[in-house]
Amino acid sequence: MLKDDAYCIDVVHQSRAVQSALKKLDLLIIEDHLNGCVIDQIRNGEEERTTDELLKLFEYK
Repeated sequence: MLKDDAYCIDVVHQSRAVQSALKKLDLLIIEDHLNGCVIDQIRNGEEERTTDELLKLFEYK
Protein backbone atom coordinates (compact mmCIF):
# COMPACT_ATOMS: atom_id res chain seq x y z
CA MET A 1 0.00 0.00 0.00
CA LEU A 2 2.83 2.37 0.80
CA LYS A 3 4.57 1.63 -2.50
CA ASP A 4 1.29 2.35 -4.28
CA ASP A 5 0.94 5.67 -2.44
CA ALA A 6 -2.31 4.58 -0.80
CA TYR A 7 -4.32 7.05 1.23
CA CYS A 8 -2.81 7.30 4.73
CA ILE A 9 -6.06 6.54 6.55
CA ASP A 10 -6.51 3.37 4.50
CA VAL A 11 -3.03 2.23 5.54
CA VAL A 12 -3.84 2.89 9.19
CA HIS A 13 -7.08 0.90 8.90
CA GLN A 14 -5.15 -2.04 7.47
CA SER A 15 -2.51 -1.76 10.18
CA ARG A 16 -5.16 -1.78 12.90
CA ALA A 17 -6.84 -4.80 11.35
CA VAL A 18 -3.53 -6.69 11.42
CA GLN A 19 -2.91 -5.67 15.04
CA SER A 20 -6.39 -6.84 16.01
CA ALA A 21 -5.88 -10.18 14.30
CA LEU A 22 -2.54 -10.65 16.10
CA LYS A 23 -4.15 -9.90 19.47
CA LYS A 24 -6.78 -12.56 18.78
CA LEU A 25 -4.06 -15.02 17.80
CA ASP A 26 -2.17 -14.25 21.01
CA LEU A 27 -5.28 -14.98 23.06
CA LEU A 28 -5.80 -18.32 21.32
CA ILE A 29 -2.19 -19.31 21.95
CA ILE A 30 -2.40 -18.26 25.61
CA GLU A 31 -5.65 -20.17 26.05
CA ASP A 32 -4.08 -23.30 24.59
CA HIS A 33 -1.04 -22.85 26.83
CA LEU A 34 -3.23 -22.47 29.93
CA ASN A 35 -5.33 -25.52 29.06
CA GLY A 36 -2.34 -27.71 28.31
CA CYS A 37 1.15 -26.72 29.37
CA VAL A 38 0.21 -24.86 32.54
CA ILE A 39 -1.96 -27.69 33.83
CA ASP A 40 0.80 -30.21 33.09
CA GLN A 41 3.44 -28.05 34.79
CA ILE A 42 1.33 -27.65 37.92
CA ARG A 43 0.61 -31.38 38.05
CA ASN A 44 4.36 -32.00 37.79
CA GLY A 45 5.12 -29.68 40.68
CA GLU A 46 6.43 -26.83 38.51
CA GLU A 47 4.29 -24.09 40.03
CA GLU A 48 7.18 -21.61 40.28
CA ARG A 49 8.07 -22.06 36.60
CA THR A 50 4.44 -21.55 35.63
CA THR A 51 4.10 -18.42 37.74
CA ASP A 52 7.33 -16.96 36.35
CA GLU A 53 6.28 -17.62 32.75
CA LEU A 54 2.85 -16.05 33.21
CA LEU A 55 4.24 -12.99 34.96
CA LYS A 56 6.79 -12.48 32.16
CA LEU A 57 4.02 -12.84 29.60
CA PHE A 58 2.08 -9.96 31.10
CA GLU A 59 5.02 -7.62 31.79
CA TYR A 60 4.68 -4.31 30.04
CA LYS A 61 7.88 -2.93 28.56
